[in-house]
Amino acid sequence: MVINEDKTKLVIFKSKRKKISENIEIIVNKKAIEPINTFSYLGVKLDSNLNWDDQYTSVSNKLTQRIHMINRNKHSISYKWMTVFSCALL
Repeated sequence: MVINEDKTKLVIFKSKRKKISENIEIIVNKKAIEPINTFSYLGVKLDSNLNWDDQYTSVSNKLTQRIHMINRNKHSISYKWMTVFSCALL
């Protein structure tokens, strides 16, 4: 298996209560792997504490944008099509 060092990131999952040294360095092919706190996996945002705040914020922002789009166009589209678009967007 070949590892792409440029795309590979390091996340250390930990408890908020337990202190873990964050000075861990992993080197692959003479290149250090970048440590990160938050990443997206299959559309779900995870952070090192397995906290859902980033996921909640992301979903909330998307819903707000789509609700605004529906409200902006509700007068120019029939009720039937508005129902179809609402179900598709949300």
